[in-house]
This record gives sequence, C-alpha cells and structure tokens, in this order.
Amino acid sequence: MGRPPKNRNAVPADSAALETERMDSFMMRNCGIIGANIRHERKLRSFSIEDLSEYLELSPSYVGLLERGERCPSLKSLLRICQLFSATPNELLLERENAGGKSSVAEPRRSSYANKIRTVESIVKKLSESELDFVITTMKGLKNLSRNGGVEIAAQTAKEQGEQAREGE
Repeated sequence: MGRPPKNRNAVPADSAALETERMDSFMMRNCGIIGANIRHERKLRSFSIEDLSEYLELSPSYVGLLERGERCPSLKSLLRICQLFSATPNELLLERENAGGKSSVAEPRRSSYANKIRTVESIVKKLSESELDFVITTMKGLKNLSRNGGVEIAAQTAKEQGEQAREGE
C-alpha cells in the first residue's frame, strides 16, 4: 500500500512550535487584559471576589486566576461577565496607556444608570424574602420622601433602618 500522501499544507515541526508559542503569548496577553478589566469592574462596583464567583458559578480561587490573567474565561463566563458589567467582549479587551506610559485598564463607555441597575440586581438576588421585603419597603419610603423634598432625611432614615436591621440579625 505504501505511505499516505504528503500534506502539502503541513507546517514544519519547528514552525508549529513557534506558532504555538506566539499563540500562547497572544492568549496570555489578552487574558491579562481581560483579567485586569474584570478586576477593575469588580472593584468599581465594590464586589468581592466571592460575590463575582457566586454570580459566575465559579470558585473564588478560579476568579482570582482569571483576574490575574493566569486563566482565560470560558465563552459562557465571558458573556456572563459582560452581562453583569454592561460591557461587550471587545470592551473587556481594551487597553490604554496611563501617564507613566504603562498599560492600564480602559474605561469602556457604558450607561451609569445601567451599571447601577445591574449592581442592585446582583445584590437583591442574594437576599432572603424578609430582607427583600425590607428593601422594598425602604425603597418605597425613600421614593416618597424624595418626592417631598426630604432627600437628606430619606438618606438618614435608610441608614438608620439599615443599622436596625443589622442589629436584629
């Protein structure tokens, strides 16, 4: 029978190794950028690694690896991260230079309102039913007070109610 025909498109072994090395370098650089952006967005919203890991259904240690760029997120995780942060995958790949000439996280364009809604959603999803009832009652009270010009009073009332709720736990 003989040998199989030669693959004319085959890459020599040395070239394949070089291409693999280039791809690894490219992926690690992008994983680093994505990770830095994930960390930036998480901290911007005052989320803990545990909060983010719970949302992504990943372990906190794995989220740490993602943030350090030691692992790349799966497509599913990347899309969930984008949804949480109101970002596109392209925005998580953006990088800019700071005044010192070093690379830093880009500031993606997003709606502040949308970010606030996502932050509230992520917090509310973790509440028990009684905690959720308390939050709804408090929000309604704040809304009524702010309509009547009592924004400062509303803020103080919310703070006091929050302290009372923590004492009751």
